[in-house]
Amino acid sequence: MSTNRRLSRVQATARNGCRLFLAIFAVTLFTLTSLDCRADRRQKVLVLHSYHQGLEWTDSVTKGIQSAFSQHQDAYEIYYEYLDTKRNTGKEYLDQMIKFLQAQNAHSQYKVVIIADNTALKLTNEGLIQFPGNPPLIFCGINNFTKELIANLDQVTGVVEKTDHRATIGLMRKLHPERNKIIVIIDRTPTGDAIREEFREIEKHYDKEIDFEFLREFTLDEIPMELKSVDNKSQIYITTFNRDRNNNFISYTEGIELISNNTNAPIYGSWGFYLGKGIVGGRITSGYLQGQEVGKLALKVLHGKQANSLPIVTDSPTQYMFDYNYLAKQGIERSSLPSNSVVINTPPSTRERYRGFFIGITLTSFSIAFFLWLKYRREHTTLEAKQRLAEELEKKVQDRTLELEKVNKELQRLSNLDGLTEIYNRRHFDSTLEREINRLQRTATPLSLLMCDIDNFKQYNDNYGHLAGDECIRSVANIIQQHCKRTSDIAARYGGEEFAVILPNTHIKEATSIAESIRRAVELQKPLHTTSPSRSAVTISIGAASITPDLHTKPSMLVRIADEALYESKHSGRNRVSIRTTSNPASG
Repeated sequence: MSTNRRLSRVQATARNGCRLFLAIFAVTLFTLTSLDCRADRRQKVLVLHSYHQGLEWTDSVTKGIQSAFSQHQDAYEIYYEYLDTKRNTGKEYLDQMIKFLQAQNAHSQYKVVIIADNTALKLTNEGLIQFPGNPPLIFCGINNFTKELIANLDQVTGVVEKTDHRATIGLMRKLHPERNKIIVIIDRTPTGDAIREEFREIEKHYDKEIDFEFLREFTLDEIPMELKSVDNKSQIYITTFNRDRNNNFISYTEGIELISNNTNAPIYGSWGFYLGKGIVGGRITSGYLQGQEVGKLALKVLHGKQANSLPIVTDSPTQYMFDYNYLAKQGIERSSLPSNSVVINTPPSTRERYRGFFIGITLTSFSIAFFLWLKYRREHTTLEAKQRLAEELEKKVQDRTLELEKVNKELQRLSNLDGLTEIYNRRHFDSTLEREINRLQRTATPLSLLMCDIDNFKQYNDNYGHLAGDECIRSVANIIQQHCKRTSDIAARYGGEEFAVILPNTHIKEATSIAESIRRAVELQKPLHTTSPSRSAVTISIGAASITPDLHTKPSMLVRIADEALYESKHSGRNRVSIRTTSNPASG
């Protein structure tokens, strides 16, 4: 009887174990089925790249597409294929790649196919690449777009890559007027051929203004020798530089580094993958923005729009962008750049440089105060001890406060000084002039202004170099500063080689005398200036103006009058002082 009961218990345990196993198996199967169903519910999107993963342009397009889909990851699954036609060429390679691509995607049903760059679109339009179910096609990164490129496609739209070569060439002409030759580097790839066609119109536009030379037949070993012949009348514009005459592949980074390491001439480009690697800048086309725009179009189609109903985006997003390091290397002032330009690698401002120091002092002050307070709470219980600690703490806080005030005053002083000349800068000049006009309105006393400009400075700078040019500016600034005898007299660097002197409570006769003293002092320095068309020494021209401010007087009025006087000095032979005065500046 005992044996039968034990057997029954064993059988019952076995049955319970089988039930538990079946329950676990059912739950697991249900979970896997749910995951498969959810995966099946995610609509598939294919991105077909003409080039290879790792190429800066290709990767930036991918990042742009991913940013557009970042809020829809649960609804869509993106697949990527690469034709790799930058590194591999020839009909045999393309035939094999197309067969592989067709076999790999024969049973894939894509809701949308995104096509990046010309090669993939051309093969698709010619029917060499086909997709099951004939899904809508959306393209991006297409150069020299025409309707023939999509003539055989049904549901199609996209984003045209319209690189603004002409805008960058115009920028180069403006920033370097003395360099009238532009060497354009273009490889022999299909993209390079398309760019060469675009330049035929650009050549016509700049006929007789710019001498274009096109560097297309080269090997990697020949590039350094080619660049050694580039003189100081030339500059370089780099376009596609991915394959040499021997069919060797060149990455974007390798190409721009090879060029920038072998020439001191300014280099410009119009694609973002060159920026920060050797070019000064240009009107930049961004692969990221191309990808982001095509991703937005794809989402519209996935949400029910017909591809043909969406207009092709022909206004390709571009922006003027520059590298601060190469602007400085070429001596290009930021003020000469187009408005709204983006400058990368900009050094930190004075406030940013001292920010860590200020935070450190502040944290140190709070830390000292905090630990003194702990010490006070822990070690002293009597009123006398508390008072002693309070006095100690107050003294330390006062010391730290004085230190902070000193730092703040020094920061304020530095922010008002010009970094090159160490006299006041334009910002301090503007605020001081406005303050003096407001003050002198109440007393009806005169205010004089001198506008000074170094004569023929550009020729001096070009002939003797930027270091000598900087020393010349510093020397003139020192002379002008020495003639500001009163504490109320303010000398400032107005911009470039131009200076300004504010003389409160000064009549035009006194101002003219000071201006003449400055002019003579500069002339007596006698630094050589052999390239000056008028004299062999450095000289300055000065415009002097004086007003008695009233309620209608604005700072710009006095500046305009002094500028007119300076203009007269410049156009009357230079190295002279001209004056302007008016009792009613508002009428001018």
